[in-house]
Amino acid sequence: MDKIALIKEWLGKGTINFFGVPFAGKDTVGRQIAQVLDAQFLSSGAILREYEAKNPGSDLTTSGRWTPTDSFKRIVLPHLGNPELANKALILGGIGRWDGEEEYVEEVLNNAGHPLSAVVLLNLSEQEIRNRWEVAQVGGDQIETASGGVQGSLHAAARELSREVRVDDGDWKKVESRIDEFRDKTWPVIEYYRAMGMLVTINGRQTREKVLLETVNKLYDYATTHPR
Repeated sequence: MDKIALIKEWLGKGTINFFGVPFAGKDTVGRQIAQVLDAQFLSSGAILREYEAKNPGSDLTTSGRWTPTDSFKRIVLPHLGNPELANKALILGGIGRWDGEEEYVEEVLNNAGHPLSAVVLLNLSEQEIRNRWEVAQVGGDQIETASGGVQGSLHAAARELSREVRVDDGDWKKVESRIDEFRDKTWPVIEYYRAMGMLVTINGRQTREKVLLETVNKLYDYATTHPR
């Protein structure tokens, strides 16, 4: 059995939640992992921006501040229990970013039959965040793909998907605000999962393909040492 097949078998209908600072690529890698595992990807940012588009003036994401927990519970959480996803594994992009929200996320996932199985953190220094932001301002791909080292479905997934561009990415002050929010509000969530023994840490300062490959390798290692 190859690594991806083993991860799929281990995960079943469970959930993997991806976290990372701005420009770490958590949604990009999350979508890639969802593609190779035939899972459903859900991003809190995408859900909230879709809500904003349907409700002009709501402005839940453009300030650079995390969405209040009450709005998160009302707008984002119901998507985790969507009955249309009952037979799918879930890959989440930073859902439950505010300290205390992890309890609500776990409760909804358990009730929906998608128990949280692992949490992935993409590490990136603040200097690298700034470097990637500057590259993005001139229209570059801030996470270039490598020319080799990943084969088959992984190679295709890494090359096909690029980072979603946010409308507020052009304002460095708002990016700095999101970094502060991650440090102050999300880091306690990361430490919670670390204490639970569920955290898988990835070096985000690599090409897209290498990040994807490391993620698969570490999820494989985690799956073999954390049987469900």
